[in-house]
Amino acid sequence: MENRRQRLRLKRQIPVRCEQNPGFTINVSMRGARIVTRQAAQKRFLLSLESLQLAAERVWEEPLGGGNRVIGVRFSPSPSQQAVLQDLLAQNQAAAANSPFGFGQFVSLDPA
Repeated sequence: MENRRQRLRLKRQIPVRCEQNPGFTINVSMRGARIVTRQAAQKRFLLSLESLQLAAERVWEEPLGGGNRVIGVRFSPSPSQQAVLQDLLAQNQAAAANSPFGFGQFVSLDPA
């Protein structure tokens, strides 16, 4: 199966709030994120990520075990939201480059 994702992804656990439900990211990109939470997500909701409030849409959701759920979300393509996401990812990319442990590792999923 071909991997359709073609954006840089930040592989890092960042605390989030999906409406009022706490969780964390598995990865984040300009287009969306994969998050883990205990509660099912609404189709459209506000995702709190660090100091950001992002308009998000649930694309898929699966039980993960242990009462957790993994949710694939897509972010609104609004220019203002994309700008704040770009800043967040740039800051984390700089931090990852300076980390001897690969913390906040970026993974390129662009086709070779």
